[in-house]
Amino acid sequence: MIILDENQHRVASHKEGPALVLAGAGAGKTASIIGRTLELVESGVPSSRILLLTFSRKAAREMRERAMMAFGEGGATIQASTFHAFCGRIFRQYESVIRPPLIKPQAQGNIAHTGTDNTAPSQKIQEHQGDRVTQLDEGGQSHIAMEAIRRQYKDPKEAELALKEMDWRKWLSAYDRLRSEGYTAQAQGAAQMTTDFINAWWRVEFTEAQKDPMAGDLYQFAVWYETEKRLAHVIDFGDLINLPFDFLRANPPAMAKLAHRYDQIIIDEAQDMDAAQYQGIQRLARAMPTPNLMLVGDDDQSIYGFRGSSPSVLQYFADIFRPEIYRLERNYRSTREIVQRASQHVAHNRHRIPKEPFSERETEESIFAYRHETDMDVLYWITRRLLQAHADGAPWSSFAVLYRSRRFGPQISALLVRYRIPFVIYGGLSFFEYLEVKFAGAYARLATNPRDSAALRDLAPLLPGVGDRYMDLLHAALMENPTFGFVQAAEACASNRFRTAHQSILKVQKTLRHLLQSNPETWGKTCWEYENSGIRVYLEKADAKEYADDKSALIASLKRRQDNLGFFDQMITDVIHEADAEEAKHPVLLIAGMFVTDAQKKDEDGDRVVLATVHACKGLEFDEVHIPGFVQPLMPWPIDDDRDITTLPPDDQQRIYAQREEERRISYVALTRAKHRLFLHVPGRFVTAANLMLNGAIRAPYLNELGLTAVPAPFQAARMDTAVQATANVIPFRPKPVEEDCRGG
Repeated sequence: MIILDENQHRVASHKEGPALVLAGAGAGKTASIIGRTLELVESGVPSSRILLLTFSRKAAREMRERAMMAFGEGGATIQASTFHAFCGRIFRQYESVIRPPLIKPQAQGNIAHTGTDNTAPSQKIQEHQGDRVTQLDEGGQSHIAMEAIRRQYKDPKEAELALKEMDWRKWLSAYDRLRSEGYTAQAQGAAQMTTDFINAWWRVEFTEAQKDPMAGDLYQFAVWYETEKRLAHVIDFGDLINLPFDFLRANPPAMAKLAHRYDQIIIDEAQDMDAAQYQGIQRLARAMPTPNLMLVGDDDQSIYGFRGSSPSVLQYFADIFRPEIYRLERNYRSTREIVQRASQHVAHNRHRIPKEPFSERETEESIFAYRHETDMDVLYWITRRLLQAHADGAPWSSFAVLYRSRRFGPQISALLVRYRIPFVIYGGLSFFEYLEVKFAGAYARLATNPRDSAALRDLAPLLPGVGDRYMDLLHAALMENPTFGFVQAAEACASNRFRTAHQSILKVQKTLRHLLQSNPETWGKTCWEYENSGIRVYLEKADAKEYADDKSALIASLKRRQDNLGFFDQMITDVIHEADAEEAKHPVLLIAGMFVTDAQKKDEDGDRVVLATVHACKGLEFDEVHIPGFVQPLMPWPIDDDRDITTLPPDDQQRIYAQREEERRISYVALTRAKHRLFLHVPGRFVTAANLMLNGAIRAPYLNELGLTAVPAPFQAARMDTAVQATANVIPFRPKPVEEDCRGG
């Protein structure tokens, strides 16, 4: 049984034709979609002829599960899938005619031509239509891009030099953006197509002053990249959307066949569509006997501009299709204060569809803006708050820490591990997953347990000659000989074939001896500085390769790694000083125990604090939300500034306004994840992602738009030696019960 309010029921009862549902945060859009589907089935529409599209597997799974709850077994025939899964089915059905012709080089397959020749090497290839293609992930895209550049040079040294000098990562990112607008580079395309492509790139990425020097480079790179994909028989995520929709546009019979398969199409989170997806779906709707296309979304929650989505698709749809418009403006999630202040904040965006969200949830004060001395003070304060509220009876899953910058994730996760608070991270790494910290921890684990083959396997990237085969042999030797440590097991595996691996194992032994003779409170620093550990050498080489074309990024990355190990040593010091006298006699065991705790936290299900980037938390809600960096340039991001842009060219003004408004929408999404309590933290001093220390006159422009002023945090949390016992009710978790309303689901 689905309970709907009056406006949700109007959505569910929509008759025929296009419809636009403006569904604000917490307004119950999923319930409305399922209610709409139930109405359709009850009116005689076969469930198999209803198509529900969304943008994440999680959302698609939730819709399928709720459809099954509403319809029973009949819900299994409803197609609820992501855009990529839907287009993937079309691609597989027509693969032999959809995919671009694959290329197989003749002879040795070395197709080389100069960097100025953008013609396809058609005289050196042959088409192969019988082969299957595979799909690239993000890492695969980078590999193909680098290979595409290398192929343009006969001399390998010249090729590697070109990779270092070219800004190919930026080109690949820009090309991905253009693909989301439907542009694809073609080696033998018309001049006008080339011009349109370059103009579109300028509009998306660059200012007037940057245009001319870069135009030809991007188009040339895109041609190489497309050719390399054909050589490798692969497609990327852009192809998975563009190729099926381009095929359908060029083949009306296939389009008509697909369109007649569905009576109703409903798009969830429609504001997240990019231009290619929108164009494809609106053409499909026009091919239906009746364009029964319903878009459900909120332009104020469009935050994926970096991958081509645009809030303007909702307005385009309204202008072109003239749909019936429904408004879901009651927020069932958040308190009245949160809804009112968040709405007045996002209303500063000029290019949006006006809305009047409201909430009937009454509660005491629910938004708190606190000022702290440093960013680390913020994180300690949040950790203590979680401990206090949990001691008052709040489940861990009631809390979320949301951040614009990923740098907060590892730091707060390290504190949560230290104080045994279970958590899960969305959109980033745990502190203990950073390679420099992981390697240092593996040495500690191996020092306390010489039979820990898993720790040795974690160190394998640092050890020449130690591969999977050798590790399998060493593990078998350990299992067969219960008294062996890793050194004795290595002696048992010694042979000419594994001579290099054996030498590496002896270096590990030497490193452990050095570490055990050093100060345990500088374990991380010693691991970095001691050459035999291999950590610094390995990571310097890895970063030099990753940032070959950006020296400043290389320096910043290495500095972050050392800072992470410095923070790790600070945690070790805290752990040792807070241990009892007997535990403190075994400091390395305490260090290794930190990593065991982290592994246990990752394996737990259910009751966990959520740490997430704002982009990763869409669709989630929590009783209490903390935003640890509600200051510029963290929120808003550095791209925003106060300069007067009215004298800039119109295209540049439009681009900057769009970036500023997206930043405000990102803030709005973070604010509206909170149901009952929202904490905005303003550090007076913090380190940016580029390792710049900012202090002094810190600006918090979004606080002004919310009508708030930050006050000093109510207690100092720089040290938490007795944090677990510190349960003073400075702020009760929830002042009084608030009746939950199922219509918000």
